[in-house]
Amino acid sequence: MLNEIKAGPRVLEDGATGEARAGEYGEAIVSQAHGKYYEAASRRRLFFTANQAAKALSIALATTYTGLVVANPRMSSVNLAIVRVGWAESILSVGLATIGIFGGYDADAELGTTTALVVYNCKLLGPHGEANAFHVAELPTAPVWLEHYMGAFTASTLHDTMPVIVDVDGAIIVPPGAYVAIGALVACTGLGSIMWEEIPR
Repeated sequence: MLNEIKAGPRVLEDGATGEARAGEYGEAIVSQAHGKYYEAASRRRLFFTANQAAKALSIALATTYTGLVVANPRMSSVNLAIVRVGWAESILSVGLATIGIFGGYDADAELGTTTALVVYNCKLLGPHGEANAFHVAELPTAPVWLEHYMGAFTASTLHDTMPVIVDVDGAIIVPPGAYVAIGALVACTGLGSIMWEEIPR
């Protein structure tokens, strides 16, 4: 027997049992009770890290990296689903450039020569999780660009540089042995942030 849903709105009291709701074209209607990341945050699976002081991004795809990088250790039991990336420049850049994120993978090597950043649970004071974050790192592989988010501008462009927050919404998955980082084509200085959900593999 096929499951049936009924078109039209519903008004139900707490504790009542009702039918699933359909739209006029037969589509199932659902609505969000809370913010879309509330479930992951309430279950302590959502994490973030952020630069606590302005940091210069290393240029292009350099493996000797400064900025903000999130890595999933090789022995991790989770995948990292990136949900949000933020960047705000603190000084004008030396030239026109795009800013975005890049990533890489190496099944046999971890990041080397690292300076750690603190990882926070989005349910504040919750457990740390499995991912690590750094503002200085030696990347084990040459990274590749994943997405470009904004331009970096000089004073001569007469353009206001605005902070950017990109909702990646879990579209980029970082498996064990992989990493993602904020990058730019030319030297830029500012503060970045990355948020991710840790999902058992």
